[in-house]
Amino acid sequence: MLPRTGTSRRLSSSFFLFFFLLVYSAAAKAGGGGAAESILHSLQAHGFRGSVYPHGTGGYAKYRPVEIAECNVRYPLIIVRPVDTRDVAIGIKVAREQYVDVSVRSGGHGYNCNSIKNGSMHFDMRRINHVEVFRDHYTQKPLLRMGPGSTWDRVLRLVPEEQFTYVHGSCSTVGVGGYLLGGGSNVAGPPMRYGSGAENVLEYTMVTADGEVLTVDKDGVTKADYDGEIVTGKKTKETQTFVV
Repeated sequence: MLPRTGTSRRLSSSFFLFFFLLVYSAAAKAGGGGAAESILHSLQAHGFRGSVYPHGTGGYAKYRPVEIAECNVRYPLIIVRPVDTRDVAIGIKVAREQYVDVSVRSGGHGYNCNSIKNGSMHFDMRRINHVEVFRDHYTQKPLLRMGPGSTWDRVLRLVPEEQFTYVHGSCSTVGVGGYLLGGGSNVAGPPMRYGSGAENVLEYTMVTADGEVLTVDKDGVTKADYDGEIVTGKKTKETQTFVV
């Protein structure tokens, strides 16, 4: 009888856990209508210019899925799609005011599903997707300025490989932001010669957990007040490696 009792306890515990997960999932899907409305009103009051999609709206269903299917069982409380760094800063401040967790996606390729959380304010960064080639004011070396919401497919189309060599993700739908913040490895390509993507970054514009906008480079940290961007070292096929 003892083995059967132990088995019964294990089955009961498993059933309880399964039931709890089902209830939690259902609650996450239902969303907190009042909380979402409060967040929406606060974003509007602070001058948020991007798009906002509470649970149950058409935009929510459209923009919630990420690239990793196993992660699509998660349901944020509300989805925000900022258009610039100012919007991101506003969103972070509102999340702090409302005591809401934050999740962030650029391309949505995070295999550990950290880019999307149940009950969170979900930042979809894909509207901050600018791509610009320019030259350093002092050295005249080519540089690439990118928004974190760009994918490498977009970058490769706008910055021709025939003219430039740069470290990028091996999958075209990988986002610039997540790739570089995750180290920027690509074992099949340029990193063997030029280093990782992260090693080629010259400057980040970032938003802190307090909603403060900072510029970060090798010389230190300064406050900023302009559209967010990532500036990464660029190397033409006619020049030597640009080491930062």
